[in-house]
Amino acid sequence: MTENYIEQLNRDRNVCFSPVPETTGEYLGKVSIGTESLELRISFNNHFPMEFPAFYLDNSYRFYPHVDKSGKLCLFESSSLLINSVDPYIILLDAFDRAVEILSIKPGSSQYASEILKEFNAYWEERSLLQLHMVTPKYTSNTFLQLDSVYIDRKIVLSDNKELSLSLLDNYFDKRNDKPYFIKTYFIKLNKTISIPIKDVYSWKWLRLLILQNTTSSQKTKFKKILKCRQKTFRIFIILMIPGMSSDIPVGFSINHKGNSYKMLEKINDSRVTPLSIQMIDYEYMTLKTGTPSILKDKSVLLLGCGSVGGYVAANLCQSGVRYIDILDDDILSVENVHRHILGFYDATREKHKADLMRNYLEGHYPFVEIDPMNYVNRDVRELLKTPERLRNYDLIVSALGEPTINLEINKLLIEQKISVPFVVCFNEPYGIGGHAIAVNVTQGGCLRCLYSDILSGELISFRTSFVKEGQSFSKTISGCAGTYVEYSSLDTQQTALLTSRLCISVLKGETDTSTLLSWYGNSITLESNGFIVSDYYKTIISSSKYNGIVQNPFEPIEVCPVCKMKHQQSR
Repeated sequence: MTENYIEQLNRDRNVCFSPVPETTGEYLGKVSIGTESLELRISFNNHFPMEFPAFYLDNSYRFYPHVDKSGKLCLFESSSLLINSVDPYIILLDAFDRAVEILSIKPGSSQYASEILKEFNAYWEERSLLQLHMVTPKYTSNTFLQLDSVYIDRKIVLSDNKELSLSLLDNYFDKRNDKPYFIKTYFIKLNKTISIPIKDVYSWKWLRLLILQNTTSSQKTKFKKILKCRQKTFRIFIILMIPGMSSDIPVGFSINHKGNSYKMLEKINDSRVTPLSIQMIDYEYMTLKTGTPSILKDKSVLLLGCGSVGGYVAANLCQSGVRYIDILDDDILSVENVHRHILGFYDATREKHKADLMRNYLEGHYPFVEIDPMNYVNRDVRELLKTPERLRNYDLIVSALGEPTINLEINKLLIEQKISVPFVVCFNEPYGIGGHAIAVNVTQGGCLRCLYSDILSGELISFRTSFVKEGQSFSKTISGCAGTYVEYSSLDTQQTALLTSRLCISVLKGETDTSTLLSWYGNSITLESNGFIVSDYYKTIISSSKYNGIVQNPFEPIEVCPVCKMKHQQSR
């Protein structure tokens, strides 16, 4: 069948593709583009027409954008491109026209330079024999730094701090060595955008000239001083930061020279210069795809409780870009909790505190986070509250304790002590009926006690916006009081943690400045089949067509709330 499509292509585009001998689904032909006659190979796989045919440029004599080292053309950028497989020939024609378009890009043109920059790192990595992991040093437009890359067993890390490099090699690459190898590395920010030709090998003379022609006078002075040094054998790395369309592009070179006599570096022309692949691993680069603003980088969070909900909240915050989290939890992770916790069976068999295990998990998954498990003799939250001044050290306090009495005490303490740190409380309701995240002590709005106060008398009552009717006990037991639990699933836990994490990020970014109740609700089938009753509030929620699983309600102080009254008196 593909032969018919090729014959039609030959007629419509005035080309001559013919089957490749002893192969199936491959066709070879020549295409005239400008003054060039290029040899193209079309390869159909078993998934055609659900996939485009592959195009290969055979026997090319120069570099082409969007063509990898094997000669394969990258025809389309988007992996989500919708392919209409109803007409296979149109798919072949579109792919052929795109291949011709790519190969028609003229060397030296602005489009040529632009297309190379789009995928420069991919081209460079293909030709690199080594990869360097870099925590990008702080630099300006006039930067010329001499640093040391740390090399252990073909793993290389560069930062502006050797101890950090060694720590990364040890903790994340499992490379430990009492005598690491240090490679002198020059980190240079170029003063303009340039196009680097894509090759397997370069000359030292060419690289020297490139640097001298694209740096400031002060950078040239430093570089020339290095070139005056006399060496017999040397190995150095040079990393150039080239201004790109949206950000600077790191381009690395590895320079090796083995000589018989000492010469100045500027007089050596036979050194081997090869591409050095750069993999950036700094915080800013790794959080780039999350859209996380730098405002989260230095925020400090106190997390009270890292059980089923709190564990996921901690991970979500780290993934969102929060680096500093103190975790206070006096509980040991047990095996019966692993199906509701982000940690698994292996961690549960360690018989350690959840906070210690969460530190290991988070610091092992997300470089540059700093987790304090607050492993004092007494990890009880009530001990911490005896010294409330410590709460001022945070940008946000999050309670995933699921204990309303302690949460209300923290709420009261923050207002009594005039501690203006936002407070977020989260908890699940039983049997998957829902969960809540509440932000208080923000710029305006009510306090947590408002949601536990009778609106007429101000007396303490059950949570007013609960989805279950008050006065019911949902606790079950496995082995007596020590094994009591409330039934809900890991999916319920993650849903509550997701709402909580979004609310926390919104508060930290200053987007939520009014006390807010954020809730999700599920169906009541399981709860009611176990003999329990939903609340009138839940009935109101599910009967309203404007809600769709998530309820967000900013709330104001109620006049009879004793804590808000105290706050009002303080402001007089």
